Amino acid sequence: VDPDIEKLAFNATFEMQLLANCWGLDIQDSQWTDVMVLAKSLSFPGGRGQVGACVGIPLDTQKLTSGKALIKKFCGPKVGTQSKPHVRSTRATDPEAWAEFCTYCIQDVNAEREIYKKLLPFSPETHPASERSLWLLDQHINETGMPVDVDLIDAGIEVYKNHTKSLLAGIKSITGLDNPN
Repeated sequence: VDPDIEKLAFNATFEMQLLANCWGLDIQDSQWTDVMVLAKSLSFPGGRGQVGACVGIPLDTQKLTSGKALIKKFCGPKVGTQSKPHVRSTRATDPEAWAEFCTYCIQDVNAEREIYKKLLPFSPETHPASERSLWLLDQHINETGMPVDVDLIDAGIEVYKNHTKSLLAGIKSITGLDNPN
């Protein structure tokens, strides 16, 4: 949380939201640098693995091929089965896969760091302060959200429900079907 330490991440918004919503760490946007935004400003593709390949990161330090499957396994709920009734995989439920997931995460961070080092010499010319200001504005807009008139939404839902009922009744009358859906 030290404000004097720059935080780097590829698609930094993910890490920013994770730290804020899971651990309650309110780290100011200005402390972050999004390596993906930097890469895109240099006309690289959007994927971290693609950028790594373009800048010559050795294959052994890029993403593990099993990364997507591990993310799916540990970062989202699933339907339990009789042999595995848990709905979330954890270090306790799948220790071997967890160890591989930890290796993947470490390798991912190291690859992001290497990409940043390769892109950094080009950043002042292609990533001016105005671009940084726009990125910070984008973060602020996304964090602030949009005002929502909840009463209007509730009223719209009610109108929809009432209108749907009358239309459905008319279709039932015309077709003679119990369920014309």
